[in-house]
Amino acid sequence: MELRELKELMLELLTYEPYEKLISGEEDYIREILSENDKHQHPMLHALFEGFSHYVQRDVQSGNYKNIGWLQQWISTYKSGSRYYPLLFKKICFYIVIRGNFKDREFLKMLGQRDNLIEKFKISPQFRRYAEADTYSVIKSYRNGAKKKYIVSTVKKLYYEAGRQVRQEAEQQVKKAMTLNKMPTFVDVFAGTASVAASMGDSKEFPPPIVNDYDPAMVCFAWAFTYCQREICKRIVDFHEYVMHQDVKSTDLSYNAKDYERHYESIDPKSLLTLPQNWDDPAIQSMHMQFYGYSKAKIAEEKMLAQRHQEFVMRTRSSYLDVKKVLDLCDKDAVRDIINSNEFPKTLSKNQVEDILDYALATFYYYSFAPSGKNGNVYHETIVDAGSYLSYLRRIAYSEKNLHNAMRKNQAEKAKEMTEIQLEATSLTLESTGNFSRHLRGATFCCKDFKEILQDDSSQDGSTNKKIYYLDSPYFLTVGYDVGFSDDDHKAMLDILRDAKFKWIFSMQFNPSCRCKCTSASDEAKRKKQDHIIKDYGTYYRGFYAPIEVDADQRTYVVPDASMEDAENLNRLKELFVILFDFAAVEKKWPEMKTKTREMLVVNSNCLPTIPLHDTAVVLPFDLFLQCADAVRADAKCAYAKRADAVCADAKCAYADRAYQDIVQKAKEWRMDNIRNNYKYKCPV
Repeated sequence: MELRELKELMLELLTYEPYEKLISGEEDYIREILSENDKHQHPMLHALFEGFSHYVQRDVQSGNYKNIGWLQQWISTYKSGSRYYPLLFKKICFYIVIRGNFKDREFLKMLGQRDNLIEKFKISPQFRRYAEADTYSVIKSYRNGAKKKYIVSTVKKLYYEAGRQVRQEAEQQVKKAMTLNKMPTFVDVFAGTASVAASMGDSKEFPPPIVNDYDPAMVCFAWAFTYCQREICKRIVDFHEYVMHQDVKSTDLSYNAKDYERHYESIDPKSLLTLPQNWDDPAIQSMHMQFYGYSKAKIAEEKMLAQRHQEFVMRTRSSYLDVKKVLDLCDKDAVRDIINSNEFPKTLSKNQVEDILDYALATFYYYSFAPSGKNGNVYHETIVDAGSYLSYLRRIAYSEKNLHNAMRKNQAEKAKEMTEIQLEATSLTLESTGNFSRHLRGATFCCKDFKEILQDDSSQDGSTNKKIYYLDSPYFLTVGYDVGFSDDDHKAMLDILRDAKFKWIFSMQFNPSCRCKCTSASDEAKRKKQDHIIKDYGTYYRGFYAPIEVDADQRTYVVPDASMEDAENLNRLKELFVILFDFAAVEKKWPEMKTKTREMLVVNSNCLPTIPLHDTAVVLPFDLFLQCADAVRADAKCAYAKRADAVCADAKCAYADRAYQDIVQKAKEWRMDNIRNNYKYKCPV
């Protein structure tokens, strides 16, 4: 490796456990590497780090984590019979165990050691191994809010690290070993389709999570797909058969022939594939008979194919609208009461189970079609055509050969093929990856307001908290959510989090502090109909550590300057960290991850131990993040746009994307400076 690469590797290694005293000469050697000095005065340490650098460059990159003969040789040469190991050696051991996903005994056997060095060094690879393990689990759905893999992976690491810290705090009073089943319970406050809760891992290993969402249809979805997947599969097959063989002539469809013609005539009024009446035109018939050799039978066949397409689209779009009606007409209060019952689901009647399965199926079907519109959360019946319905079938039925054959055909031919496909319940695969249903077995499902869920759950002596809360609430300055979330709700949520004794992880969208408009003109129009009194992101950010108050004259929430200087508020500020995502690192680890979102996480615990340098996520203390968000000014001098109003017109503008990436770069620079300045102290860097 070049000297610069050695420096980067040393900086990364220093972010791994353990965090303790350096041996004699170790600080000098680390300083030599960080200053890119190629003259080393410490042969024992240099032999260790040089072997490690070759291992990373040669074996780690190829996935051969077990090739650690160099480490055995170093022990026999320098440390045979010695009591004291360099801190770098301990960190290297931790690095190998975590990156190679080795169990303690497996690693010690590879190392040729009988003594349990892992226990002796007081490091905790068990928690990090589970945190790093890929347990991403999600039902195949396009529902807005379903988290990308790199975000969920980071949430999981934050949860495990926060849990480890809670256990360490408890052990100071009760001497018990740190085990996964002693982890605090993961509470998904706004669970939606519960993909985040399901991705935390196998509930047999740690306490089953709590899955909560105020929308009862979402809780029905999560519960049904946990315990009743076979029945759901059967219902999907039955519903497909019903849709494909619906009698469009004698049924009062929600989406009828007039809707069809109005839509397709606006796209292509001369289409022969989608508008069967065009084949009745004598001029079109004559042209096809004269120039293409069509017979009357062939023309009738082509017209029938176009009619098949029309009937197919009428069936699918009408069914899509009917499914939406099922969700809209759901008696949410009644279903909410059933779910929140202390005996749920033990006391469910047969009819109640049927209703829950109906809502689960409706939710799944409604969100099985890719959204349309630049905002990414716009679902509409017009997206359900032959192509999108085929994509839906391919997502849930891998083994159907006819699906692959239909892909090569035009829209009308696809429609004809799909009316003839016979699905089998046993061939459906509803889980995209992972083990959704297994991971949520034993989970508590509830349908409560966030204020009721967000309660401090300390033991009687106040020594520890039993829950860690994850919040992916409706984002500030957005609209269109099925369950409304007002400015007052946002304020109440921040009030609870600000004074919480429990640890929490908060997911939100990044925008510069000055941002004050919604994500689109349409959203802004809807927003103006609401009571909009939190005016910008800067106020929202500060609500995490300082109280938000009402300015009666301006009818707006503000954070008074004096409040931000208050000692208690400043102490809260010191406990907060922001996590953003390095998309270059994300694409290197997950090449299939092409979507870039400006999401960020806020936590009230030290997350440095679980997010090393060069991770897919980057970390900033909250006060430094605020400086960055405040510095991105939306004015005429902005480097990324000519006009301030143009800057704030769209949440997906290049301006905000560039600002996000600039802050990611500043986070990397801060982390490297923090490591250089603090690695010799007994604390995570």
